[in-house]
Amino acid sequence: MPNSLKNQVALVTGGSRGIGRAVCQALDAEGARLIVHYHRNRAAAEEVRTMLLHPQTLLVQADLGSTDSICRMVESLDNNSLDVLVNNAGVWKSTPLGSTNEALLNEVLDINLRGMFWLTQVALPKLRDGADCEHFINCGTGRHCGWAQPLWRDESGSRFTYEELGARTGPAQNPRQCGRARLRGNRYDGGALG
Repeated sequence: MPNSLKNQVALVTGGSRGIGRAVCQALDAEGARLIVHYHRNRAAAEEVRTMLLHPQTLLVQADLGSTDSICRMVESLDNNSLDVLVNNAGVWKSTPLGSTNEALLNEVLDINLRGMFWLTQVALPKLRDGADCEHFINCGTGRHCGWAQPLWRDESGSRFTYEELGARTGPAQNPRQCGRARLRGNRYDGGALG
């Protein structure tokens, strides 16, 4: 349905390339106004902006491995309310059992788990009241060989976010930030890459 997301605002992390770029284009085709997140490559984010139909696409930068950077990004949205949050950004690094060092493991967990959770948490107050339904979507890819699927992104990360949000969105919680009966979470796995 064209324009099924008209007048809705979607923040897509990692929107400057790959799956994130495709998600931006699909949401734009449905009428959403996009906020495109990028980490380092502003030129790629600018290129995505030129592909989109909506003239008011906003670009935002953040290191999703840093809670401070995530907070600054959300604060920079000022009065922009959100209807959709797509947690797409993530990293994949080879983490063979027995030879993965702590720094590498922390980098992967900081971006793929902590960053996804922290962004979802700090974005909750930005979700627009009165929207048809507020959505957050956690994306993952089956980018793996054999058994070495990065579970902390695809399975554990999404499950952790949903369980934590479920615990925090009960009716006893602050009704502005939580208790949102129409908050909907989805997990998307695009399948194996590369």
